[in-house]
Amino acid sequence: IAQKEDVINQSTTEAFNERTNEDNQSSADVSKGSVKPNATSNYEVKLLLFKDGKYFSTRPYIKNGNPTIDCNFGDILAIEIYNHSREHVVISVAVDGVSTFHFAETEDPQHGELYDTYKKNDLYMVPARSSMIVEGWFKTHDQANYFQLTDSSEAVANKEFGKVNDCGLITVQFYPAWEVGSPKPNYLNSNRGGGIGKGDVGTANKKPIKVNFEKNVLLANISVRYNVPFEDDGAPQANEE
Repeated sequence: IAQKEDVINQSTTEAFNERTNEDNQSSADVSKGSVKPNATSNYEVKLLLFKDGKYFSTRPYIKNGNPTIDCNFGDILAIEIYNHSREHVVISVAVDGVSTFHFAETEDPQHGELYDTYKKNDLYMVPARSSMIVEGWFKTHDQANYFQLTDSSEAVANKEFGKVNDCGLITVQFYPAWEVGSPKPNYLNSNRGGGIGKGDVGTANKKPIKVNFEKNVLLANISVRYNVPFEDDGAPQANEE
């Protein structure tokens, strides 16, 4: 009988082999220090490092066809999302295949079951021509647990669901949204096809808002890999200043 550790190691190996398949090529653009589905897209994602109370940009590059950033164990990541379009969007953010609302409090004392609704919809709103930062695993409007890089055995995906296949992958999906009481955007009426662990609690800055949204129309899907480079002796490489 295979032990759990053996199964995890095998799954990790299979996932790594799938990611590094040379046939898996991406059209993503990383030329501006961020990740876009293509050079002309209105949607953009940056992975940030949070250190000493400040955010620092990372430098994405293409590795085996996948947008990738390098980081180290113990690093705290954050996700910055840009919507350069003229329309509002809502976004679904998954870390290692797990919704960032997984740890949302089930009830907000001031708004009843509001947080529970967040957990079911797992969406943030990004207004037209604006940006936002997802600071960590959503807890309340004012708090989030940091995205802290750890060994895959300690990742939320493994500890909560016993899976590691998606460890090392952050995915942001963009969907159309419009204000309650406003008509659906014209472009939706056309025939065109439209191993992070749970760190300490830090501050967040979110507030509830009511909008209509359409999850049957995916506007963009951006995935970024995070990678811990290792030296030949098996030790993690030191980050360059």
